[in-house]
Amino acid sequence: MDWKTERKLKKGEISIDAILDLHGFYVLEASQILSKFLHQQHAQGAKWVLVIHGKGKDGKGELKRQCGNWLLDHPTVNFIHPAAPKDGGEGAVYVKLKRLNRAS
Repeated sequence: MDWKTERKLKKGEISIDAILDLHGFYVLEASQILSKFLHQQHAQGAKWVLVIHGKGKDGKGELKRQCGNWLLDHPTVNFIHPAAPKDGGEGAVYVKLKRLNRAS
């Protein structure tokens, strides 16, 4: 990631194409919803999405921990970055999706 993108991420100055809020979902349900969301956004050509997972109790929530693992393993995800405070801080992540390969 280049320094300009890193700076924009830290300041929360990137253009978010879609937001998914996973508050209130059980872990298994959240996994399925997240995967479907990522595939849909990737197919639509989204570049950046925001995933809000919450902090959990004392910042150590199961959903927060699992969400990071799912994102890193998902085939549409290029990389993730902690969200800026204005977008959820420790309770959310920015997700950069891979470019959509369009057949000519």
